[in-house]
Amino acid sequence: MNKVEISLYDVVKTTGECRDTFKFTYGGRRYDRLSLSEKICAGMEVSELMKRLTGRNYPVFVDNMESIDDLANVRPTGQLIMAKCVKGAELQVRPAGPIVGAMRQAA
Repeated sequence: MNKVEISLYDVVKTTGECRDTFKFTYGGRRYDRLSLSEKICAGMEVSELMKRLTGRNYPVFVDNMESIDDLANVRPTGQLIMAKCVKGAELQVRPAGPIVGAMRQAA
């Protein structure tokens, strides 16, 4: 993962004991402190991790894509279904071109 970090344990400084925990950060910031666009990007990074760990390439549906400017940091693989609200626009379903960040990674 590029910006996401998951910590599964903490070391107690006084005793050296390992305690189970689950801390999720994106760019060093706690998940509950992130903006909507940062939460979307963090979720996309985790979905890519799950695809690699399971060896499966499921399509990913992402809502609120109007919040995202750049996907180069996420480098999505496989099918990405992006929902975006555009004021005054009629409903459209169309294929998008390749994502530049994904093409850079493949090269």
